[in-house]
Amino acid sequence: MKKADASFKARAPSGNAAATVILYDSQKRYAGFGGVRKCPVKNGNSWQSFELDYFTPVKDADGYYLKLQLELNGEGEVNFDDVKLIETVPAEL
Repeated sequence: MKKADASFKARAPSGNAAATVILYDSQKRYAGFGGVRKCPVKNGNSWQSFELDYFTPVKDADGYYLKLQLELNGEGEVNFDDVKLIETVPAEL
């Protein structure tokens, strides 16, 4: 199992915005159930800080890939800043 920490700042004056962490297998195909973690961004002009902790749902996570997808669904405006996706070592469970 691997752990990743995603963090970013966002503001969405209008529109439907989100950030999503997605897990892919070694062939860069979507890895299925448990492979998505989504964080919606509420509308507003103020910057909001977000953090997502993500644990791979597979025991042997070598060869898997994580993608941090920044989204604006439909019309509107969203700004992202200070975006990070870092692999960390989880403490023993």
